[in-house]
Amino acid sequence: MRKPWENDSCEHVQSYYTIYPVPVQQQLWNIANTLRGKMNADEFRDYILGFIFYKYLSEKIQRFCDTELEQENLTFADINESTAKGQDYIAALEEAALDELGYGTSIPTCVLVFKKCRKHPDNILFIDASQHFDKVKTQNILRPEHIQKVVAAYKARTNQDKYSHVASIASIKANDYNLNIPRYVDTFEAEEAIDLNTIAVQLAALEQSSKITDATIAAFCQELGIAPPFAQAYASAMNRGFHAPSGRDKEHA
Repeated sequence: MRKPWENDSCEHVQSYYTIYPVPVQQQLWNIANTLRGKMNADEFRDYILGFIFYKYLSEKIQRFCDTELEQENLTFADINESTAKGQDYIAALEEAALDELGYGTSIPTCVLVFKKCRKHPDNILFIDASQHFDKVKTQNILRPEHIQKVVAAYKARTNQDKYSHVASIASIKANDYNLNIPRYVDTFEAEEAIDLNTIAVQLAALEQSSKITDATIAAFCQELGIAPPFAQAYASAMNRGFHAPSGRDKEHA
C-alpha cells in the first residue's frame, strides 16, 4: 500500500509533513527522491554526494569558527560582514582556518565550481593541480604562482598537457558520468626503461664478489679453527681440506 507521504506531488508531501509526524529518515528520502526527478538513482547518487560533502565541510568550518569565537561570546552567525569589525573577524577566522583546517588532509582536495547560465553548457573543465605545490615539512603550501596557474587555466579553458582538459558532455556520458579527474587529465609519468642486460651483468658481478667474500671469510674461519657461517663458504673450505673442530678437539684445546 502506498504511504501518503510517498505521493509524487511536492506540495502534497509538504502539507502532509505539517499534519502527520513522518520519520526523519523517510523525510530525507522523500526530499532526495523529489530532487532526483527522472534521473537514474545511481546517477543521482554520484551527483548528490558532492553536495553532501560540501555541506559537511561547511558545517565543519562553522563549528570551527564558533569555537574560535567562544572567547568573544559570539557565534559565526552573529558576525555582520557588512561592518569593518565583521570583516576583521572574517579575515582572522580565514587565517586561523587555513592554519588549522586548510592543510590537514593527506590527499588532494577537489574544488567544484557551479555556475548558472554557463557560457559553455556543452563541456566541463577539469584541472589537476595536485602536483603543483611546495612541501614544507608535513604541510603542502600553495604559493601565489600555483594559485595564479590554476586561475589562468580556469580563464583560458584550454587543454594543457598533464594539467587541464575540457571534456565534452558526450565524453562524460560515455564514461557513465564518472567525474574522477584522472579519467580526463592524464598526469602519468612514464618510468625510465630498464636495461635487463645491464642488470644481468651487475647481478653476475655481485655474485662473483660474494663468492670472493665467502672465500675470505672461510680462510679466516680456518685460521681460527671454526666452521664458516655460510654454507657456500663452508663447502669451499671443506674442498680445500678444512676440518671442522669436533667436541673432542675442543676438549684437547
